Amino acid sequence: MIEILPTKIFEVDLFLLYVLTLMRISGFLVSMPVLGSRNIPMVVKAGLAGILALTITPLIPPLQSEFPKTLSNFIVIGTLEILIGVGMGFIVSIMFAGVQVAGELMDLQTGFGIMNIFNPAMETQFPIFGFFLFLLWAMFFLLINGHLYIIKVLTESYKILPIGTIYTPQENFGLGIAKLGSVIFIYGVRLAGPVLVAMLLTYAVLGVFGRAVPQINLLIIGFPITIGLGFIILAVCIGVYVGVFEEMINESIREVRTFIRGLG
Repeated sequence: MIEILPTKIFEVDLFLLYVLTLMRISGFLVSMPVLGSRNIPMVVKAGLAGILALTITPLIPPLQSEFPKTLSNFIVIGTLEILIGVGMGFIVSIMFAGVQVAGELMDLQTGFGIMNIFNPAMETQFPIFGFFLFLLWAMFFLLINGHLYIIKVLTESYKILPIGTIYTPQENFGLGIAKLGSVIFIYGVRLAGPVLVAMLLTYAVLGVFGRAVPQINLLIIGFPITIGLGFIILAVCIGVYVGVFEEMINESIREVRTFIRGLG
């Protein structure tokens, strides 16, 4: 008679590892633009987080420290995992903030500065040009699988930042994060540059025209000219924006990796 040995169907440590993996992924999706938008149903985001955790958990290397056995330790490590995910998603959202800055600059110069619209993806008021650039940026981001590259970096983070380890940030880590604010304005000015230059020349011509023909009300004819010219420049420079968008995606991936190494 063959004796059937009992098998362990449920591994508690493996399940807890899955939960901690899910926490980092959930924090990432919450702060990640587009994927974390309220337009996406919560059930879909929860399912995506669960599927990603199921996929990533078997790829995680063995833990370097003892797995947390007490509830307090588990809560501390879980909170840390959430913060790591939120930080990674926040860095990606910086690039989206650069698009909004570009829209603000363009709207201010073309005459749309007094009117904003609500962007449900970012849950904030957006300028007209900024909303268009945001849609263009989001479509390009998804088209070239930027979200998959970010998820790949998220997977790599478990090798550099293993679960269950209390991390001590490297020196000047906070200063490096603060300097990311300059990225917002750099890309904002680069995206708005063509329109800003065109508006500068337009205002110069209108100024000369106003001095030559003082009877013409520049306030009435100026807004249609600047708004129309702004749309034309925006349409002509779509190819330029695509090139800048590609740099922004590469920059976001690079900065997320820098953030991970800074904690490791």
